[in-house]
Amino acid sequence: MLKIILVLFGETPGTLGCYYLSAWPHKNMEILFPWGTLLVQALWGFIIGFAWGMVEHLNPSPNIRTFIFIGVLGVFTTFSTYALETLNLLRQGNFKLALINIPANNFAALLLVLAGFIISRRFVQIMKLPEKVQLLRIFIGEDDVYKGKLPYEVIVLKARELNLAGSKVLRGIMDFRLQAEFIPLKY
Repeated sequence: MLKIILVLFGETPGTLGCYYLSAWPHKNMEILFPWGTLLVQALWGFIIGFAWGMVEHLNPSPNIRTFIFIGVLGVFTTFSTYALETLNLLRQGNFKLALINIPANNFAALLLVLAGFIISRRFVQIMKLPEKVQLLRIFIGEDDVYKGKLPYEVIVLKARELNLAGSKVLRGIMDFRLQAEFIPLKY
């Protein structure tokens, strides 16, 4: 049931994005060629390639994958629209545009999926975290003060300043964290 809810919530922004992206060229220019569908195919090809590259690195939960790939990005499966528009171009006698539309949609989507994936891999290399980090837990009393500040605030700000993988306050209001595999210290 949770996955169905995630898909439904993901479809809303995905559907609206698809609608506005595909309608934009037709509202702004008089054209015979189905640029809206090509734009959606290409742009969403890039986004899904980038998202998949990030998912391979970050390894989010299956629920997050369902929300992103089936919910938000799943509604951008415009293959049937592209096929119908190609058929309509053929029926109208626009054979040249139909023959341009077929490879344009296929190659644009495929190349941009690849480009998105490659860019995400480069992005991951730039923000590379250490493979293994150590977890340090500090227990602080609610009335403790350090140099006039609450200790959890000092710790979180210092962790950010030192560019550490992260820090988390369980009873306070601040949080700073980059994803990595945490290995608890053994005493």
